[in-house]
Amino acid sequence: MLRGFSIKRAAFTITEMMIIVIILGILAAVALPQYKYAVERLKVSEAISILTNVLGSQKRYKFENGDYALSLQDLDVTVPPSKNFIGLTLFPNNGAAVALIKRNGTGEYAYSMSIHEDGTFTCAGGADDICAKIKTWQ
Repeated sequence: MLRGFSIKRAAFTITEMMIIVIILGILAAVALPQYKYAVERLKVSEAISILTNVLGSQKRYKFENGDYALSLQDLDVTVPPSKNFIGLTLFPNNGAAVALIKRNGTGEYAYSMSIHEDGTFTCAGGADDICAKIKTWQ
């Protein structure tokens, strides 16, 4: 038997493991909501692209016909199918929105985006002030 030698075990204690789990939980609690809104901002960019294309087409239609089109078939634009947005609506020249598209989500993600004659966007609806959290446009 050897005297004076002790065997050291190379392992984590339960306290150290609990601290690591707590730290990981805090990081997840902070990061996941930010990730969720970052993903939603990417989806909003799809709506902005669709609405911008429709606005350009609406302006060309108005130049040729004197007023905005009320049907997408009258415009020279093809709107690709979207997994994230539904219900593209066109409006007459009333000084307000030219086109509006709705997010096909529920609850917090049930909002709509619209574009105005001057190219400005508005976001309305949804819960938990989602429009302010995902705002990527000027």
